[in-house]
Amino acid sequence: MIEWIRYDDSSKRVANEIYYDLLQSEFKETGTFSDVESWSIDTIYQTTNASKEKAEYFVQQIVNGVGNLFKQDRNLATKGQRFLEHVNHIFELMIRLIELPDTEVYEDERTMVALELMNYLQATVQIRKDMFFRCVQYLVDLHASLKNYTEAGVTQLQHIRMLQWNDDPVLALGDMPASTERRRKEELYRSTIDFFDRSENWEMAIKLSEELREYYEHQIYDYDRLAQVLHDQAGFFRKITTSERVYCFYYRVAFYGQFDSDLNEKEFIYRGQVLEPVMEFTNRIQKKWPDAHIHKSSSIPDEELRSKHRQIISITKLAISTQEAMDQMPEKTSPFDQNR
Repeated sequence: MIEWIRYDDSSKRVANEIYYDLLQSEFKETGTFSDVESWSIDTIYQTTNASKEKAEYFVQQIVNGVGNLFKQDRNLATKGQRFLEHVNHIFELMIRLIELPDTEVYEDERTMVALELMNYLQATVQIRKDMFFRCVQYLVDLHASLKNYTEAGVTQLQHIRMLQWNDDPVLALGDMPASTERRRKEELYRSTIDFFDRSENWEMAIKLSEELREYYEHQIYDYDRLAQVLHDQAGFFRKITTSERVYCFYYRVAFYGQFDSDLNEKEFIYRGQVLEPVMEFTNRIQKKWPDAHIHKSSSIPDEELRSKHRQIISITKLAISTQEAMDQMPEKTSPFDQNR
């Protein structure tokens, strides 16, 4: 559809009418647009990654051409408008994602947009699993490329939890060939355990190993693989008792002044890299906002400081709290809690 609707007005009109007929037929049968919506968003996802211009044209045809047809149908006008808003919003998120520079400096922005897209898909669209898996894998690959292995593992758990121990087919994804849910789930378990091992989060590696052990021992009775997973699990226990782990520092970072609305007057918790001094962390943050003034205090900048600087970033190192202190904290201490 994306190619042939470009030819002339007559072809565009026919394409719009065919698309609209599909929507009408599904709504008449099921009361929803779920299948057409899923197909449309999947097509936009694939096309956006191949050609931003073609994807923009496709969405334009849906929103304008099909939108006019919805307006003429009193029974579908409201639901149709909601459908078009969904499609357009998802496309905007996809465009934001691909337009962000593929560099470490913009890792936070890419992560936030990818999460926003995944959450929106889960909340509003009955999507096919393979599309959601691609979004998850994008975020996994992003974290892994930045050596954020714990985050990569936690994200990949979403993929694992949506798969079942059955032989339903799954499509190829990245370096993983087409397979069954059973084999893909097992492969992802091993990959996720490896992420946690590399991040020295051996407690999580043990937990997932235990889930694999249960599968090998009580579901498929594969004692060779059971022996291997028990061997690996023993190694993780040994690492806990013999290895000296080095933990990252954490920082409170607050933005004041002329920043985007997503950042301005908000506070966030940043995790530094292993053994990264506060000065190196500060320099890394300032690369993105070279004109910002660094405020080395947790206090809110006063009017005098704000009058001197267009952008102010407050960076302070955080101390790890005890469990006792955490238990004594109220459920909400400040608006900062909502931005963590």
